Amino acid sequence: MNSRLRSVVVAIGGALRDFWMILGITLVFAVVLETCYRGQGALRKMLSTASAPAPVPHPYADSAWYPDLKDDMARSDALAWRSYVYFRHRPFRGHYVTVDDSAHRLTVQPSFDGPGVAPVFFFGGSTMYGSFQRDSMTIPSCVARRLGALGNPSLRFRITNFGETGYIFAQEVVELELELRNGARPRAVVFYDGINDVMAALQNGAPGIPQNERNRAVDFDMGRVVFNWRTDFLSDLQAWGRLFAVGLRRSQLLQRLRTVLAGPPPAGPAAPELARQLVESYVGTAQQVEALAKAYGFQTLYVWQPALHGTGKALTPFEQRLVSGIEGVPFQQERRAIHRAVPAMLDSAMAPIAGARFVNLSGLFTGYAGPVFVDDIGHTTEAAIPLIVNGFWKPLGGLLGFKDPGGTAPSCGPR
Repeated sequence: MNSRLRSVVVAIGGALRDFWMILGITLVFAVVLETCYRGQGALRKMLSTASAPAPVPHPYADSAWYPDLKDDMARSDALAWRSYVYFRHRPFRGHYVTVDDSAHRLTVQPSFDGPGVAPVFFFGGSTMYGSFQRDSMTIPSCVARRLGALGNPSLRFRITNFGETGYIFAQEVVELELELRNGARPRAVVFYDGINDVMAALQNGAPGIPQNERNRAVDFDMGRVVFNWRTDFLSDLQAWGRLFAVGLRRSQLLQRLRTVLAGPPPAGPAAPELARQLVESYVGTAQQVEALAKAYGFQTLYVWQPALHGTGKALTPFEQRLVSGIEGVPFQQERRAIHRAVPAMLDSAMAPIAGARFVNLSGLFTGYAGPVFVDDIGHTTEAAIPLIVNGFWKPLGGLLGFKDPGGTAPSCGPR
């Protein structure tokens, strides 16, 4: 090797050495900064927790089964991709949470054999799925128990709980369409919605779009780059670059800096306008369901659910703590405004479409002093489920062809 070539090699080697040294120092510095930032965050959280008022007992604090239910909820929280509707729960069997092989939450009900058993479908989000409720105390299980208590041998129904965490009304209708395409012929279909539709509308700035839709767009773009069918050097370089960018986005320090530098997000529609749009979207979706019902011969019940943000109930100490946690937060105030504006508009908009088959339960717990809400999302206690079922029991009887001589008894039987 001549001296000139040797000089070039030495220069390149030195440059590479300096590059890796600078890169190493930069990475160490970044790790130290990230560790310090996370450490101060953990310390501040610990200090705020220590100085916080004494915790208010959870509504289930005295229930011996609650630890097992919490464990079931944590272990069953695995989702699998499902075409058209994004996701459903994976099969799971625990102490109090059971998800069958069709990704449906177990409905505790009599097992009927032979002809004449009418399918009844229940759709909704996590409040229909039964978050914070045992299998035997979900809304569909409560309905099944009350039907059995009527003692009418002609009431032979097979209830399926299609509820899924995070679903909005439109997703549920897509899933219903898939079931109909596959040959299902329900006698009646019940939709129980509200909380997720409001949340999704606020997230997206428009109604009728599933929650966290931006994440789905990121997932799609990520897959197009990282799992590109091309194997050339440039494609591979783009894939590694994208993975590195994802790693940077995991940095809490950089997230904080982006938030500060970006400033407030652009304002979406004002709450009254978004509420009006949400009502139009809900009504348009209901009209689609009515067309399906006419074509496939089933009847439909629409239930707008009660929500913490719009409730007029007498708050328990636990619920007071929940409400105090959302006071003064602009996003939560918009959420409250929509929850309070939508029900009255839906009453008038749904009347010509569904009549008594639209049930507005937003004011169900007005003045009620018992425990209902277990979090600021709006999930409810098991004790509230019989009252919710009682709220739509009469119109459900119109769909299923029964009359309950017990009238409005809010019982789902023994727990």
